[in-house]
Amino acid sequence: MSTFNTVVAQFTTAATHYAAAIQPYALRLFLALLFIDVLVTCIQFLIDQGDAPHYIGRLIRHVLSGGFIYLMIVNAFSWMTAVLQSFSRIGSTVTGLPNLNPQTVLRIGGSMAETLFNSPASASFMPNLELAIVESISAFFVLLSFVIAAAALMLTLIESYLVVGGAALLLGFAGSRWTASIAEGYFSYVVKVGTRLLFFYLVLGIGVQVATQWQAALTANCNPVATALPWYSTYGVPPKAIMTTVCSNAIPVRTMLDLAAFSIIFLIITLAVPYTAAGIVGGTVGLALSHAFEAAYVAQTGGPSQARFRPDSTRSHR
Repeated sequence: MSTFNTVVAQFTTAATHYAAAIQPYALRLFLALLFIDVLVTCIQFLIDQGDAPHYIGRLIRHVLSGGFIYLMIVNAFSWMTAVLQSFSRIGSTVTGLPNLNPQTVLRIGGSMAETLFNSPASASFMPNLELAIVESISAFFVLLSFVIAAAALMLTLIESYLVVGGAALLLGFAGSRWTASIAEGYFSYVVKVGTRLLFFYLVLGIGVQVATQWQAALTANCNPVATALPWYSTYGVPPKAIMTTVCSNAIPVRTMLDLAAFSIIFLIITLAVPYTAAGIVGGTVGLALSHAFEAAYVAQTGGPSQARFRPDSTRSHR
């Protein structure tokens, strides 16, 4: 039977294959757009018949930025995966839980739900129907909360690997200054999803520690004992052949309701905090190499500044 961790590993493997298959298309798109951009620059130079330093600077910019983007396309999946894993490692190191993963979160929630289900509905021979209903509802909400929390972490992990591998095609748009903004969204996404992963680990690290305390309190109230299953639940197998562990004490209703409420609150915090933190990362990561060349050219010529201030000085003389 597949676990959450196995599913994540399968998607990671698939993302690796997707990234390798998409890479040739990204390179073709990049080279085509880069050729068009260089061609337009050459045509503009021939038309202007002057300002050679400006166009030489633009040509150098095309070469340098083109080489950088080429390396990014070729190594996009491995480099961006390393960036995402660094966020995860930071979260694991800070929380002190190196093995924190979706299956760990699910296992803790399942263990608490199982303890609630195994709790007797009454201390006497006759079961308490009200207590049995509260046990079932509380166990359901506890298990549901931890399943959704584990699924949210698993979704973020799968999303990060798939998008980092598949969206490498967007890097091809960096070959032209007119479409470079499309490629900038790729870098911004990596930073955002990395921030989201970091805070998922931080929140879940605290949640796992608290949930472990909840499980210890439940076990103390439950007082589990080993017992043999009755003959009617073993399909004719002698009772001595099948042993199990069940609760010998009924867990108080208040404890179960509090546990269900805390589980729901834990789920809300787990879903809200990482996305709020990722929202702090605003804007896009620009390809600032072009801006550097433009700033250097403006600083040398002083053209825009002179054009901006000359009319004002003329008015003052008048």
